[in-house]
Amino acid sequence: MENYTVDEYALCARFKNKRRKKRLVKEDFEKHLIQLRKLEIELWNKRKDLPLMPLEIPYQKGWQRNFKLRDDISRSSEAPFLRNY
Repeated sequence: MENYTVDEYALCARFKNKRRKKRLVKEDFEKHLIQLRKLEIELWNKRKDLPLMPLEIPYQKGWQRNFKLRDDISRSSEAPFLRNY
């Protein structure tokens, strides 16, 4: 190896200026976001592909609708449909 002077070393070395450092930080952050998004999609697909398992004690999710059929509506044309609820 040859001995280089400071000027020669400065010419062949790639010092990072302020703008380049800032850009590298931004690119690294963007790459990290892309990796997180890919991981999120992969986990979502794994969760979506899980098989359904029967429950020992089934439960109802959501609200149960209860109607009270009024007299005037019971005489309308929609009464048979509404009596089923």
